[in-house]
Amino acid sequence: MKFIKRILLIVFIAGAFTTCDKKETVVIQDNLDTIINANADLSLFKAALIKTKLTTFTQGPGPFTVYAPNNAAFNAMGVNSEADLNLIDSSLLATILTNHLQTGLRTSYEIPVGPNGTIGTIGGFTVYASKTAANVAYINGGKLLQTDIKASNGTMHIIEKVLLPPLTTTLGNLALIPNAKLFLQAINKAAVTSSFIVNPATVFAPTNAAMIAAGYDSTSIANANAATITLLSNILKYHVISSRIFSNDFKDGNLKTLQGTNIVISSGGTKIKGTNNPSSYNIIIKNIVSSTGVIHQIDGLLLP
Repeated sequence: MKFIKRILLIVFIAGAFTTCDKKETVVIQDNLDTIINANADLSLFKAALIKTKLTTFTQGPGPFTVYAPNNAAFNAMGVNSEADLNLIDSSLLATILTNHLQTGLRTSYEIPVGPNGTIGTIGGFTVYASKTAANVAYINGGKLLQTDIKASNGTMHIIEKVLLPPLTTTLGNLALIPNAKLFLQAINKAAVTSSFIVNPATVFAPTNAAMIAAGYDSTSIANANAATITLLSNILKYHVISSRIFSNDFKDGNLKTLQGTNIVISSGGTKIKGTNNPSSYNIIIKNIVSSTGVIHQIDGLLLP
């Protein structure tokens, strides 16, 4: 009788494990396109996919990984409606969107720890990842707000930022930023462009107002004499770091510049100070990606 009870117990336990396995098998019916369409906070991403006909990916067999910008991410770049999307060239918009798509499945745990962990996109560009010890992930400095949304044809992560592809160099990007006009003029006048094509590089670009406050308006830069140019050259190199650093990877402390001395990051990576600045300045715009690095805009001129 004891032998029979043992056999029955073994059969019962085996059956229990089999039952658990069956319960854990989940068939996911919805594809990426259905999941995106059902999320009101992804309405601009949905509209952009439709406009560029890239629903062939989100509806396709996959598997794909999608880094989906929420509406706030589009709003931050001045896109607030479908009408705004229609003002963007379809080819350019397609290039932007394919920078959010990756072939294969990549869970949040498989995102590189970084910093600068590389992920290739369908668009042919590279995005850069990093993670905190608590597995909070960032792509090109943008935080993943929601991760591992499973679909029948892939997985999706929602990101707080539109991942603009690096279509030009650091100098090319500076030329596209109206509020960096005087900084770029100074670079060209001082003939230090070689310092700004270091690959990779992080550049802290002062605003036009910051340049003017430091005495470098358009006229004074244009008329700079040899002594002023020598001084200006030293200052400009002080705004370049010879590595790619996204804002989420800022650590409070010193960063060595191409000029040779340190700048100081503080307040949780939100402020920056030069040796001869009386106080710290704010890092006001972050993570402008270029093909040769990343640009952050600051509201003061750093003095070595």
